[in-house]
Amino acid sequence: MEIKDSKKTGILDFFFLMKQRRNRNSIQSIGILALFLWYSKDHNLQTVNISAFFALINNQKNLLSMKSVRYSFLARVILLFILLPLLSAAQYPEAKTELDKKVLSFLNEQSGQWRDMNVPVTDGRILYDLILDGQYRNALEIGTSTGHSAIWIAWALSKTGGKLITIEIDKKRYVEALANFRKAGLSDYIDARLGDAHDLVPSIEGTYDFVFCDADKWWYKNYFIAMESKMKQGGCFVAHNTNMRSADIREFLAYLEKNPAYATRYERNSRSGLSISCKK
Repeated sequence: MEIKDSKKTGILDFFFLMKQRRNRNSIQSIGILALFLWYSKDHNLQTVNISAFFALINNQKNLLSMKSVRYSFLARVILLFILLPLLSAAQYPEAKTELDKKVLSFLNEQSGQWRDMNVPVTDGRILYDLILDGQYRNALEIGTSTGHSAIWIAWALSKTGGKLITIEIDKKRYVEALANFRKAGLSDYIDARLGDAHDLVPSIEGTYDFVFCDADKWWYKNYFIAMESKMKQGGCFVAHNTNMRSADIREFLAYLEKNPAYATRYERNSRSGLSISCKK
């Protein structure tokens, strides 16, 4: 099964749209695209639909109908920076409780600062929605980093009555993650463990209905095999960075797709790639 990089697909779609519209100001469009990609990289807006975004910009006829190329370009840039913060805010759920407000406040403070192998905001929201949709309660994360994905997962679990076990091998990242969990108000929903997932995952006890794997890619298949018998019916094993298409990732995805006990699909709104394998 071919998995396309959503960002590249969006760029190609954008240029196709420009060609179809016979837009003569392609330099303007390329400039805006460059600004968009810079902003998205710096602010974790990694899966906004680029085609839809530029369609929105080009449909602002009243604003963009100026004859002067200079002013038209300036108007588009201004509109770009007006819309991008709104697009960023739209990725966060509505705050309905005091805990929601605390988590949102922390995430807003941290916006654009998540580094060190953390997931982007868009992927965090996808994980959050998956847990709420499935009403999952027993979750495992393989690869905490400094806690961005764990915060999204635990936030959702706080609404389903569940709890997350998350594993991190690096002590510095582990300590930073613990601090982030406290600041977000989610420590009660997270059991953070320091250790090597190669050893901890096979020996972990209990059954799980949600697993998020974002650790060493060459070990993905082994992590899945270790958790395969511990997954509840209807539970999902979600793996990150599946658009990498390395030999190890290809082997892992082939194993998933041939596994008769699981149904695997791919989240196309994730630029990095998310495979979602649910036990039948």
